[in-house]
Amino acid sequence: IILANQGEDFKTVYGFYPDYEIYDTQLAVPDMVKYSSWGTGSVNLSNSGDDVFLMDASLDLVDAVSWGSSDFAFNPSVPLVAEGNSIERRPADQDTNSSHDWMEQVNPNPGDIYLVSDLDTQTPTPTRTGTISPIPTRTKTPTLSQTLIPCSAATLLITEVMYHSQDTSDPDGEWFEIFNYGFGDVNLGCVKIGDEETFGGGEGMLIFPSGSQISPGEIILISRQATSFSSVYKFKPDYEVVDSDASVPDMVKYSVWASGSVNLSNSGDDLLLLDGDDFVVDAVSWGSSSFAFDPSVPGVVEGHSLERRPADQDSDSADDWVEQINPDPGEINFSPPVHTPTPTNTPTSTTPPSGSGLVINEIHADPHSSLGDANSDGVVGTSDDEFIEIVNDSSSPIDISDWEMGDAFGIRHVFPQGTIVIPGCAVLVFGGGDPGGSFGNSLFQIASSGRLGLNDHGDIVYLYNQNGNILASYTFGDEGGDDQSITRDPDIHGSEPLVKHSTATGSGSSLFSPGTRIDGGQFSGCSY
Repeated sequence: IILANQGEDFKTVYGFYPDYEIYDTQLAVPDMVKYSSWGTGSVNLSNSGDDVFLMDASLDLVDAVSWGSSDFAFNPSVPLVAEGNSIERRPADQDTNSSHDWMEQVNPNPGDIYLVSDLDTQTPTPTRTGTISPIPTRTKTPTLSQTLIPCSAATLLITEVMYHSQDTSDPDGEWFEIFNYGFGDVNLGCVKIGDEETFGGGEGMLIFPSGSQISPGEIILISRQATSFSSVYKFKPDYEVVDSDASVPDMVKYSVWASGSVNLSNSGDDLLLLDGDDFVVDAVSWGSSSFAFDPSVPGVVEGHSLERRPADQDSDSADDWVEQINPDPGEINFSPPVHTPTPTNTPTSTTPPSGSGLVINEIHADPHSSLGDANSDGVVGTSDDEFIEIVNDSSSPIDISDWEMGDAFGIRHVFPQGTIVIPGCAVLVFGGGDPGGSFGNSLFQIASSGRLGLNDHGDIVYLYNQNGNILASYTFGDEGGDDQSITRDPDIHGSEPLVKHSTATGSGSSLFSPGTRIDGGQFSGCSY
């Protein structure tokens, strides 16, 4: 049952009406009735601290929750959350009368709940990665009591993976870390980690030694060889795979699952975390492997690691991961990812001045859910219909074969051989789909990575030449997230920042114009 302050406001945000409302805004939604025998005021939840409680007919308290400065329900109360986030009971049918039952929900989803049975009834099905892990946002709260969770890995996440260590130490220099974002100690004696995704396969799976545990907010480091790890980072890991230091506990081979050894492939592999029932609770894939998600995380250069950013975010996609050019085992980051280009992509210039080269002219990061068919394939796809439009504002053809285009996450597209942009014309890169338009005779391609993955409310687009130098870039913010593209106004020579397409001169309120000018006309060099 969902109770809202005002039904109309609730529907505006979530697309449907609640079951009841407090203030009458919609005849179709029944109103709650003020119970003056108990309280004379109105229900108005304080952001800094308050409580909600449920009473039965005898006025006996049957449930309550407190947050922030209030400790009516329990002490300590649930920590405050960010604006727009909710607090959610996880699992929904668990009640320990403590703040342990609650978490910050960054994606409020009224009407959906998460039950204990979602954990208890799982069977070993390695293809269902991440579906039972809650959306984590919590950090360690030292004042909370720490109750051992018997053989559950539900609050564990893989947070960093060094799979491509320096050649002199590869594979002995491999390491990975896990983080407990929950509020209770976790018994690691039943938890497994390894790179074999199939039961009975030939790669490796490891289990922690009996009696191992991880505290709330703690990070556990597992290295292939402790001596190789400590020679680089000047401290010892928590566990090692191959015995090299008697003072570091050894992981145990879990032969029930896999017969081989853990050896992370540089070209593409995955790392899985299994719980006591051998169910996959977290996984990451990179390079040529797509077990955890597709597309996988792009590969990193030698000596770099993959890092989860923020460390307590799990969307079961490559978007959770960044290339870490300065691996820092044992440290995690709760900040949103600020992706930087691979060092080989050394910034040597920004967007070229008018008449000198290639100009990022239009970016479509947020296609409209029903009007957003930018690639003209007859299907609206919020990912497929993303596009980037680049115009040749010079007097000569430009061969961009093997050039790369990317965003804050990493490289999204490599231009194939034979990609030549003629003077005054454009090249389009769509996120996916089957483009069916002429696009003003401009070149058009599909992102070679399978997606553009542009963040609606802020990202940066890069264009690299074949030497890895940045030839053009553009950074946008919230203006990119309004169900339409952003564009230069006028085309090509318009100053920054780019404007929302429907407001651009001559747009006629249209939401995008891939491959053409704002008004739908061809670019001068495309008229052939």
